[in-house]
Amino acid sequence: MFLSCIFRTQGDFVDTESIIVTWSHNNKEIARYKDGDVLNTSKAFLFETELQRGNASLCLRNVQVEDKGEYICHVVDVPDEGKVRVRLEGVVADKSYKCCPDLWIKCRKNCYYFSVNKTTWDRSSWQCDSHGSQLAVAEDEEELDFLIDYCRSYFTFWIGLKRNPEDGWTWINEQLFNLSWKTNVQEESGDCACVLKQSVQIIDKPNKCCSDMWTKYKENCYYFSTNKTTWERSSQQCVSYGSQLVVAEDEEVLTFLIGCCRAYLTFWIGLNRKPEETWTWINGQHFDLNWWTLGVSAGGHCACVAQESIESLNCSSQHHWICRMAVANY
Repeated sequence: MFLSCIFRTQGDFVDTESIIVTWSHNNKEIARYKDGDVLNTSKAFLFETELQRGNASLCLRNVQVEDKGEYICHVVDVPDEGKVRVRLEGVVADKSYKCCPDLWIKCRKNCYYFSVNKTTWDRSSWQCDSHGSQLAVAEDEEELDFLIDYCRSYFTFWIGLKRNPEDGWTWINEQLFNLSWKTNVQEESGDCACVLKQSVQIIDKPNKCCSDMWTKYKENCYYFSTNKTTWERSSQQCVSYGSQLVVAEDEEVLTFLIGCCRAYLTFWIGLNRKPEETWTWINGQHFDLNWWTLGVSAGGHCACVAQESIESLNCSSQHHWICRMAVANY
């Protein structure tokens, strides 16, 4: 569910370093943007890229009866200070909650799979078909914004959008692409479009599920951040979600995390060490050095997973991060 909050901008884009956005529910803060840093919770999610366009709308996840009431969006210095009040009434808990398969991400009523390997557009389409899905089709501008916002730095993902000389850009379900959407479409010589991923209708499996934007793997849910911060701040962010920086109890989980990492990206995990001491997970367990060899860098006392490796890095450097929590029972 999305709660709208649109503010006036000077020019086409907002200097996001100069604004403060807070959302509160019944006088309790649930999301904040300040000094270029997004603080979300397990219930509420702000899209950082949308703030540049004057859109501070909030995504509410897994809405339940207790979530009804007054929500306030407070925006400072844009160029004026203002508030938007939204009242949510008549919330009905969905007892037949539906889950996504492992490694798929739920948002609204669909599941999304972001591939970790590369191939052609035709091969991507075939791969989606083989999983009972299709290349992503954005039914509205909001869904397209979600897909663009979720893309990790340095990566492009094929979507179900193609063009031919007669009809122009068309989705694979034969709907014409709406060029009025305020998305930055870069026209080049290619006939296939990319930014994103694969989509499939949600499966009917009323048992244990993950929140929107989290990925299920076995009995846990994982959140791969789209922005960067320090190790300490990452840990605090995970706690604010009701989770913790990821801990790998066995080599299989660690291999899964490394396999999810895309080239050029590193993610903080819940592994660090004090000077002259051994590597320890944040739950107090010692790291088994037989699992994996850590890449060593000068002064590194906090660990990141990267593609095919674990790296020890300076704890004050900024990277993406991974949170983990047990699946919720709906």
